[in-house]
Amino acid sequence: MQRLEAYLEEEDHNRKMLIHNLNSNMEKIQNQLQSPTNYRKFYWTPDFNVYGFATRQQIKVNVDNWEKIDALKRLKEQKRAHLAYVNKTQERQVQKANPVPS
Repeated sequence: MQRLEAYLEEEDHNRKMLIHNLNSNMEKIQNQLQSPTNYRKFYWTPDFNVYGFATRQQIKVNVDNWEKIDALKRLKEQKRAHLAYVNKTQERQVQKANPVPS
């Protein structure tokens, strides 16, 4: 009879430990999910090419990459516009130097 009581006490203790471990694990998971580093926000870049849910760090990296790409696009556009301006200026100078007789 004493062995049965000891066995039941041990089982009860094991059950309580298991419940305690489960509760602490659930608390840890909840804390991790609510951590600002794991919190995901919806975001998009101004040109709407990149969008979705991400952490703050991922958003920062994506926006930095977008800004680099956007800056390169703007630089290319400025170069194209400058070359077009130079070409038009040269054409005007040639037309002034060689007027077409009418």
